Amino acid sequence: MKILIVLFAVAVCALALPSDDKEEYKKKYREHINACIEETGTTKEVAEKLRNGDFSVRDEPAQCFVECFFKRVGFVNEKGEFLSDIIIEKLKKKPELKVENLEELIKKCVQEKGANKCETSFKVFECYRSQVTYST
Repeated sequence: MKILIVLFAVAVCALALPSDDKEEYKKKYREHINACIEETGTTKEVAEKLRNGDFSVRDEPAQCFVECFFKRVGFVNEKGEFLSDIIIEKLKKKPELKVENLEELIKKCVQEKGANKCETSFKVFECYRSQVTYST
């Protein structure tokens, strides 16, 4: 779960930055992804699926990947609480993000609950990702 959320957060932030900053952001994004893959034991393939909105892999490593990523990008604190204002602020900076009522969507999705922090993060990301599209 950590990885999915983190991937999404990083991708969102990267697009809102000037080109020099985008390169630095992409580097940080890759660092977050790789760290969360290593920490959770998921695979790069699963991380990529999650990034693309494919939630077919729902095992603990995938869920914890999303939670790890969310923590690393500042979407979630150590207690597992979602920081809605920060999430909204960062996502608004992504011009390729296509969604109506971002604030309402985030506030709705952060209410999702799972059996643990990892599952909760996974459900939040799934809720969000099912409602947005990205222009290319």
